[in-house]
Amino acid sequence: MNAVQKLLRQTNKAFASGVEVQNLDALRATLGGITAGDVGLRAAQVPPLGASCGYVHVSSSPHYTVCIFVLRQGARLPMHNHPAMTGILKVLYGRVQLSSYSMAGADGPLRLGEQLPATFNSTFDVCAQDQPCLVTPGLANVHDICALEHSAFLDVLSPPYDEDRGRPCSYFQLVNNGLSTPEQGQERTLLVTPVPDDFFTEPMPYTGLPTGAKS
Repeated sequence: MNAVQKLLRQTNKAFASGVEVQNLDALRATLGGITAGDVGLRAAQVPPLGASCGYVHVSSSPHYTVCIFVLRQGARLPMHNHPAMTGILKVLYGRVQLSSYSMAGADGPLRLGEQLPATFNSTFDVCAQDQPCLVTPGLANVHDICALEHSAFLDVLSPPYDEDRGRPCSYFQLVNNGLSTPEQGQERTLLVTPVPDDFFTEPMPYTGLPTGAKS
């Protein structure tokens, strides 16, 4: 069994019958050992066709999605949420900056123009040598990601986004109201916005180790 198959087996174990801390810790440890080469990427590889953001589908089930985002230096995933979801992010190469908020009571579909309170957590840099980052339904469940270098990161999300089941991906902007840069623990207001016009992802094929599945 190769490293990617072990990751998918551990992902299924962690999420198929509800999230348990023990299984989640084991999944983070397994994900921490995945390299860019395991999933068919070269260091500093960039998306094709001049795109700023590439998307690689690795595997999915009704319980989870495993995918990769490939970012050119300076590219940004706009601020977005993970409604009622658990997520783990592992940088494969490069360095990204995450700014995260914790938003409670906003797990269903949100209305454009709606303003919601959220607690600012932190802004920090993450590279391939760092441990995977964790998102839970109540902690750091809204964030944006900026590539400080050509970068790629692997995302494990459970359950998957699903508009039909009330889990669409919503986008946000910080409502400034003349306030300064957010500080840790400070409550701020986020505005629900459409998908930014300048954000799109270019599909890229998965060329890594066999997954053992056709998903």
